Amino acid sequence: MLANDMRHVCLFVSVGAAARHPSVAGTWLSSFLVYLPPVLYTLTLASTYIKLQLPQAALLHWLAMSSYTLALQLGLRHPRVRNLLGYSTPAVGGAAGGVDPAVAAQAAAVDNADILVVMGAKHAALQRYNEALYCLHRALMLDPQHAR
Repeated sequence: MLANDMRHVCLFVSVGAAARHPSVAGTWLSSFLVYLPPVLYTLTLASTYIKLQLPQAALLHWLAMSSYTLALQLGLRHPRVRNLLGYSTPAVGGAAGGVDPAVAAQAAAVDNADILVVMGAKHAALQRYNEALYCLHRALMLDPQHAR
């Protein structure tokens, strides 16, 4: 019976995928990440009791702030709201978008949407997101029906 209980405890402790990541394995962070989920679960249960003891005004404050944040995030997605608040729409491509002119020239020379999608994926993997968006936008302009 004790071995069965220990197996459940070990399974509970070893669920952290981050602890098994190659860049973390074998470091002090690995052992910390293994025990982090049970600690967080325990803290959540403990904080639930404390939250139930708070006055209702705290709940009202949390509800109001969460609603305001949600409305703000949803509102900023619409171009009319962005223009009303004075925010510009993000530029795609060109000098305003911060795209390297060499990448723009290379993408302009390509007439195949598949190649432009691969170029966009390459730039995204290198965390050059403006160039990736430029290539993907150009691919979409060449072939609007391209589904990838």
